[in-house]
Amino acid sequence: MASKKLIILSGGPCVGKSTVGQKIFEHYVNSAFCNGDWCWYVNPYSIEDNRSRNGDKNMAFLISTYLNSGFEYVVFSSVVMSDPDARENILRSIKADDYDILSFQLVCSEDTLKMRKDASGEKKTVSFFWLQLPPYPGETVIKTDGKTPDQVCKEICRHIDAAVKADRENAKAEPKKAAKGSAEPAGKAKAAKAEAGETKKTAKSVKTEPKKTAKPEKAEPKKAAKEPKAKTASEKPKKAAGRTK
Repeated sequence: MASKKLIILSGGPCVGKSTVGQKIFEHYVNSAFCNGDWCWYVNPYSIEDNRSRNGDKNMAFLISTYLNSGFEYVVFSSVVMSDPDARENILRSIKADDYDILSFQLVCSEDTLKMRKDASGEKKTVSFFWLQLPPYPGETVIKTDGKTPDQVCKEICRHIDAAVKADRENAKAEPKKAAKGSAEPAGKAKAAKAEAGETKKTAKSVKTEPKKTAKPEKAEPKKAAKEPKAKTASEKPKKAAGRTK
């Protein structure tokens, strides 16, 4: 069981990643928050800019530092995590052990995205490109239409809490499995010992059997050897013939 959770929030601009990520971070004790926008805050920003890959290094370094510092929950939100290549590059670059990844893709309709973009005050043209991207394998999709940031936060936290609970239950079951596993060899050894004892008894009984049959076999030739000493019927007439002479 991994004791630390890396919570990834992906999705397009204005879908609510940063706001929800901040609320998840505040919900859990012993947590840390990495907003990908902080790691590569440049003007103009474009994911097609080759220099943006340096931002991936910054993200991986900051996440690694948080995980290695012992934070139980590390929340990471970034639009680049919707891009499979950038995502895998960042995850490969993380230098930390003993952590699980729980990933969530935040999505909404085009109308909702327009409304949120207008509310943000950003002058950039809204892009629906990110809404068309499929979730990363194993990622949980969270629909945010008609929901407040608090509601979305609670929905994601239910998934996180369920994963933590499952880990704890598995951890409790491990000692029982280990105890059962150690008892089985002892039982097998006992059974093997008993089987060996039965084999020894059988072998002993087999050895004694020839002794019982050996005596009669030796006695029979002796009886056969004594029989020639007795006079036969053919010898008696010879003696009688000698007397008549």
